[in-house]
Amino acid sequence: MRINLIMTVALTILLISAFAGTQRGVAAQTAVTGSGYTQPTERKVALREEGLDIKGELPVLTGEDDLSSRINQRIEDTYRQKVAAAKESKARSVTFSYTCYPPSDGVASILLKTSITTAVSKDEVDSFNYIPAESRLVGVNDILGPNGLQIAGKVISQRIRADSERYYTNFPGVQEDDAFYVTGGNIFFLFDAFQIAPGSEGIISFDLEIDGVINTRPIRNGVGYWINESSYSLKMVSLRAVCADLGYTIHWNESSKVITVDRPGDVTVSFKTDVNRYQRSRTDASDITRSLESAPVALDGANYVPISFFDQILELVAYHVDENDSIIFTTYTES
Repeated sequence: MRINLIMTVALTILLISAFAGTQRGVAAQTAVTGSGYTQPTERKVALREEGLDIKGELPVLTGEDDLSSRINQRIEDTYRQKVAAAKESKARSVTFSYTCYPPSDGVASILLKTSITTAVSKDEVDSFNYIPAESRLVGVNDILGPNGLQIAGKVISQRIRADSERYYTNFPGVQEDDAFYVTGGNIFFLFDAFQIAPGSEGIISFDLEIDGVINTRPIRNGVGYWINESSYSLKMVSLRAVCADLGYTIHWNESSKVITVDRPGDVTVSFKTDVNRYQRSRTDASDITRSLESAPVALDGANYVPISFFDQILELVAYHVDENDSIIFTTYTES
């Protein structure tokens, strides 16, 4: 009787432990998949069509949700477009490969690389970025703010200018269909071979720290800027309202009446109120002096400049006018 009792207690403890272990397993699984992210599986491709060898691997999202279906369809559409382009160029082969990045700052990324071989080999890359927890695809502006594409383009333009022997000088900026991915708190922009540099450079990558992108609060009409109706509705923006938020310092020289705006390691700009002449000195470019649509204006104790001052003179600033006619300015600084 005592032996049976001991065995019963032991069996009960074992069952409780097993149940607890099972519950812990469920909890752990929920923690992993709670973000809605599932690692894509692989679909192998190996066939020959119209003299073209088609090979490699394609990513496949296994979820039955609408987001997975949309991403899979985009991947399939890209695959078909690349195959069609390879056939059109009389290529010998087209090879596909991919890389998946699990959520970083909530964003998951899939990169699809295509290598098309004709007389030479050309590498191209496409990206598919999404927030699994919110079941939606995202673009650069969803991650960096309303001026994301613009500010990324300005940062990359500066880096290209600093290494002009390596890159083409006619960089058009970052476009909505350029590839990118997010990992480790950074956003990486990718450009196809021959797109911004000689083909021997292959796929080019530039990265920005996501936290390095700084957006101002919305600047409202009548508070942070006013409209000069006599000058084609020109927006005149308060230096003070924008510069402090973006890390620029304003200096006033009483004796010379010169206003200076600067940021260490970036730019120094000098000008006088009511004189349409802005002098700029940069660490990576020649000094310039130029005019804008208007001279700076002093009004009610504040200094105002044309809105173009920020993106054309300070340069590393982008802006966006929203549906409420408020302006959001953006810059970039590295830690």
